[in-house]
Amino acid sequence: MAIVSDILYGALRLCRVRTTSSTQMTEALSAFNLMLKAWEEAMITPTTSSFTLTASDAEYTIGTGGDLDTTKPMSIKSAYVRDSDGTDHEIEVSMSPIDYDLVSDKDYNGRATKLYYDADYSTGLGKVYLDCAYSTAETLYLTMYQGHTTYTAITETIVQPTEYEKAMTYNLAVDLAPEYGVQLMPTVIQQALILRNTIEVRNSKTPEADFDDALLR
Repeated sequence: MAIVSDILYGALRLCRVRTTSSTQMTEALSAFNLMLKAWEEAMITPTTSSFTLTASDAEYTIGTGGDLDTTKPMSIKSAYVRDSDGTDHEIEVSMSPIDYDLVSDKDYNGRATKLYYDADYSTGLGKVYLDCAYSTAETLYLTMYQGHTTYTAITETIVQPTEYEKAMTYNLAVDLAPEYGVQLMPTVIQQALILRNTIEVRNSKTPEADFDDALLR
């Protein structure tokens, strides 16, 4: 696994900066974190976590220290509940605030079919609302986009997949080049775009089109 300094040094070399100062490394680290933040969901591999639901409770906080204790997600890609017999039941995650407001009996005990997620960026906790509460404690599985790690030191290990390393290096070089008044080689810019797009396509939340075989003949 690479460490943060590998990405920073690689990007600076592409900018033709061979000798670096501590100030330059600090500035490059800041630019690296800003770049990862800007990439957001399109560059993040979703992760799945499980949580035990509380009987008769249809509202949960989610985030570090919340009812659902995990890194606060930016969004929820999919969800299902596993009952005591081991059967999974899908939950739609496309519910809007208006849809949730229209649920007349939010305390009804039954089997939830929909979920509304409020990221609530004003606090460290998001909120998960089910369209009804479960009468017994079952297990909720959430597949979530939880954001990039913010690195505070150049000695930290990169937590992103190893196949992201070249994309991060080349795209950071594109971000740093204006600060150094450097015109990058066209191949570097082209590689940065191709590598980033490759990851975006792989992590896309849009399903591939399913064409009828007759149309392909």
